[in-house]
Amino acid sequence: MMMVDSFTKVFLVAVCLSTFSFGSLEDLTRWYYFCSNATTLTGNIVYAANVDQLFSYLSTKATEHDGFFNTTAGQEPNMVYGLFLCRGDARPEICRDCINLAAADVVKLCPNQSWAIIWYNQCMLRYSNRSIFSSMAERPNVSLSYRVDAMEPYRFNRLVATVMKDIATRAPNATSRTKKFSTKEATFNAFQTLYSLAQCTPDISSEDCYRCLQDAIADLQFHLGGKQSGFAMYPSCTAQYQTSPFYSLNQTGLAKPPVSPQHPLLLPPPPPPGKRGISSQTVIKIVVSTVGFLVLSCFLCCVLGWKATKKLTARKTRNDELKAMALQSLRFDLSIIEAATKNFAEVNKIGAGGFGSVYKNLKNKDS
Repeated sequence: MMMVDSFTKVFLVAVCLSTFSFGSLEDLTRWYYFCSNATTLTGNIVYAANVDQLFSYLSTKATEHDGFFNTTAGQEPNMVYGLFLCRGDARPEICRDCINLAAADVVKLCPNQSWAIIWYNQCMLRYSNRSIFSSMAERPNVSLSYRVDAMEPYRFNRLVATVMKDIATRAPNATSRTKKFSTKEATFNAFQTLYSLAQCTPDISSEDCYRCLQDAIADLQFHLGGKQSGFAMYPSCTAQYQTSPFYSLNQTGLAKPPVSPQHPLLLPPPPPPGKRGISSQTVIKIVVSTVGFLVLSCFLCCVLGWKATKKLTARKTRNDELKAMALQSLRFDLSIIEAATKNFAEVNKIGAGGFGSVYKNLKNKDS
């Protein structure tokens, strides 16, 4: 076996580019791609030729199948399975140009690979050496953002979650039978509107579409919470939001969102789960009651302290008076003492100590 020669690849790219409406190329932006780097098919000229044939066939069908088409090329064991999905609002010529550009790019980005997937802002192209039809796939996937922080991130995240949940419910049951696609706008404030989009490949069931979108939205909220834009790209679904328009606002045959409020959402965010909000009136009542209790407590403490001090002062004064009276009762005139001791007669002296002599009192009990 031998590799596809360079002339064949150049010819394929030239064929794809020759069908472009170059005026639309400026509207096409490559977002991301994955290649089967671990499984290359170097030397398998049959499989490589089938990939080229697949891309050529998909390109011719890009304007005929309402934005989605899947097919195969070649025979087993070298059969190639491929599909494309254009964004639900993309015009047929935009879809064709996007698929042609994706096919030309993937030849250069993923040469000789057994599978690859590439996303643009207007389309997705995917091929594999195994069947990829009618089955929901979530790997590989990627989440991207412009990394611009939103004002009031908590309230913005709430709005994103509400809107994305709504379109994830409506997209699987879109009125168009060939498109699982839905968009919605919601006003965030006087200067910003949230634009959101959800889409699945039409070949999977409504249940699988809903499950895929739920996982994609969960990735957006986990990795990109608080950002003004987010893009979650899975093989079977896409979820996007942004604060500037990125899709056509005049669409027919799609799941229509309800009319969004025309005035800004000015309600404050609710408290965290498990906690109840407290109104301003309740806060004022609590503050006034607390301050009143503190003032009354301080007043009572001052009154009780003053009374205790006054009582203590009165008690001390009374004790001083009693001591003075006791001292006064122990004092005698000298004439009384001389009479009692017969002028300090030695016969009346009964002893002596450090404070002086001690005499007995000879006065009778009635004196």
